[in-house]
Amino acid sequence: MLDIRAGSRVGPYKIIAPLEETARGGMSTLYMAQLARVEGSQLVIVKLVPVSEGEGEGVGLFELSALRKEVGILQKLRHPNIVKVYPIPSRTGRREHYIARATNVSGNPWFCVMEYLPGGSLESRFQEVPIFSTEEAVEIAYQIGSALDYMHAKQYVHWDVKPDNILFRTIRSQGEDIQAVLTDFGIARGTHEPAVVAGSVRYMSPERLRIHLGEIGPDQVMDQRPADVYALGVVLYEMLAGNLPFVAEGEEGIKDAIVNEAPIPLSDFNYNVPLVLEDIIFQAIEKDPANRPTMEELVTLLDKAVPAPRIGMGVAGSAAEQGEAGMPMGATRSHAVPSRLSRGEEGEAEKPKPKRSLFSNLQQWALIVVAAGILFIGGSWLLNEVVLPIVAPTETPTPTPTETPTATPTETPTPSPTPTETPTPLPTDTPTPTPTNTIVWRPTATPIPPTATPRPSGGGGGGGGGGSQPQPTKPSAPPPPPP
Repeated sequence: MLDIRAGSRVGPYKIIAPLEETARGGMSTLYMAQLARVEGSQLVIVKLVPVSEGEGEGVGLFELSALRKEVGILQKLRHPNIVKVYPIPSRTGRREHYIARATNVSGNPWFCVMEYLPGGSLESRFQEVPIFSTEEAVEIAYQIGSALDYMHAKQYVHWDVKPDNILFRTIRSQGEDIQAVLTDFGIARGTHEPAVVAGSVRYMSPERLRIHLGEIGPDQVMDQRPADVYALGVVLYEMLAGNLPFVAEGEEGIKDAIVNEAPIPLSDFNYNVPLVLEDIIFQAIEKDPANRPTMEELVTLLDKAVPAPRIGMGVAGSAAEQGEAGMPMGATRSHAVPSRLSRGEEGEAEKPKPKRSLFSNLQQWALIVVAAGILFIGGSWLLNEVVLPIVAPTETPTPTPTETPTATPTETPTPSPTPTETPTPLPTDTPTPTPTNTIVWRPTATPIPPTATPRPSGGGGGGGGGGSQPQPTKPSAPPPPPP
């Protein structure tokens, strides 16, 4: 371990501060520095690789070879979304070498100088914004995809695309343009070089893992570009979902899930993502590399799905944006995001807690509507079967007595005065005022038989015997009194 502190000298540079532990990969250590003899000069990153020679094959020689290869590739790549490598000034002031040995440091480590990116890493931003807006996530993926497409055209692959290796050139603030930068080319190689076992397992493509597991040989995967497409698809998925598409217990479980299992639907975590964008991401993380789009096709599809200008902050809000967004390159998060494994950790992976999808919400509302319908139908049945029978007896008798007595007394008194008037005039009018009374009372007596006639005809029917019975009924009352 190098013992370099603030104020120490590494070649012509003065160390300002070492970066956090996460910036110390397996091959190098990073420091923020500036030229010692130029006050207020530009901040840079000094990347050191310790090498101890004279011990067998030499400790750190592989790291030194990787550093030289990384610097050699970066010298040939000039893209706004790829980190810049700077030449190291010599004592004469000439800038000729891109890698040099720090003779004023114990152990004489090798070092190179790169662009300082103060905006922090994408990994650190997950602490502030667990789920990114669609516009911001696509813009970051588009910029990194453009850098990778440029690399592929130059016949290089990055092979280690992940949030730790995506940094921002400026501190992200509301309304400011995003400038994502691809860094750490330690295992970058030619597009058709044989595959090696290196990189982060969680972002490693299935074909690379099958080589790692011994299922296929390295010579069976000759084109390495689809591996970059897969890794970028996983990063974009993670920005939109806040989780990885494959989650299992332990590193071996994650390997098996990547090789054999289907990814978790993106809508389980974020149903605001357009279906066309989800389909593009799932194309990028296909198991078979032949079914994935090229990097150029992927960038074009993203640009069509979410057209520029893509403006938008993550859902965390402005308070988070004003917090730790200015962490330097390689800065670590204060604590790990749930359901994610820290680098190198082989513990149990926490199962994600998916957000409710639109289908789940509709299903819940459907159950509520059905339950409300059942309650309404049940209430109606109880009203008809239980409540109405109790109320009905009180309402039915009210109209019945009102109608029955009204009709019965009206008809009954009408026939009763008729028999009362009939006997009174007959005996009085017959002896004394015969001519006068006959004219007056016969018209009144004439209507009486018709009223009396329907009564017997209603009681008995037909025959000649019915005519003899009405005569005894008439004389029975009036004739006897005169004799």
